[in-house]
Amino acid sequence: ENIELEGVTVEGGYADGTYTNDSYTESESSGAGMYLNDSNALLREVTFRDNYSIKYGGGLRSRISYVEIFGCHFLNNRADDEGGGINFSNHTMWIENSRFEDNSSALAGGGGRGYTSTPTTIRNTSFLDNASEVEGGGFYVASAANLEHVIVIGNSAPTGAGLSIISSAATLTNCTVVGNEGFGISTRNSPTLKNTVVALNE
Repeated sequence: ENIELEGVTVEGGYADGTYTNDSYTESESSGAGMYLNDSNALLREVTFRDNYSIKYGGGLRSRISYVEIFGCHFLNNRADDEGGGINFSNHTMWIENSRFEDNSSALAGGGGRGYTSTPTTIRNTSFLDNASEVEGGGFYVASAANLEHVIVIGNSAPTGAGLSIISSAATLTNCTVVGNEGFGISTRNSPTLKNTVVALNE
């Protein structure tokens, strides 16, 4: 399935799901703003705002897909599991010139939580004032990733308030991780930092 969206606002979505056999049906409980499955998607200047999911990805949930995001804004989305703004387990994910702000999650990844089979790329993007009740207030990176010119400020979580990075194959280049509440970066391994500022995190 090929999907292309440009210049629209997706708001007020509510995915509370169907609960059967001790679990929720994912497609009905995740991605309140948008749910992608086995898709090729291009999103340009799309705003995801005020969406709520009881499971994954308040704004956007994407799985086994190829997704490119340019100039998008994820604002005040909520997930009661992982990935308040966005949650993806994709083949590829490219995010550029975008903004994640005031999103929240009960588990990992207030701004977002991501895993890809190829390295995730995030460029010229800001994670501001997002919150997780567990870890990865700004963003939770569960696989190889390249972050370039990324700003991570004012996020909160008990650990990894700015970023939680699980993979050792993660590189931060010209990034700023400043003023987050609950350690700036938490890691399971040792990511590579190049010309990156990590300071004034509590």
